[in-house]
Amino acid sequence: MRSTAINSERALSNLVENAIKFSEQGSRVTVESEVRESDRQIAIHVKDTGIGIPAEIQSQVFDRFFRGRQRGF
Repeated sequence: MRSTAINSERALSNLVENAIKFSEQGSRVTVESEVRESDRQIAIHVKDTGIGIPAEIQSQVFDRFFRGRQRGF
């Protein structure tokens, strides 16, 4: 995704927080980065052993204000 520095920071923070939140206690969350000089991009990978994102909502995860779980009253 193309993004400003602030939005990238928020997205990465959310990914890491969710990885920790939905992984079993004591499991490992790994963050890796990769510089792609050929197309002047940076790739960031967050790896965990959590429950994952259901296939039916994966295309929506970068939509503004999207929440995987709906809040109750």
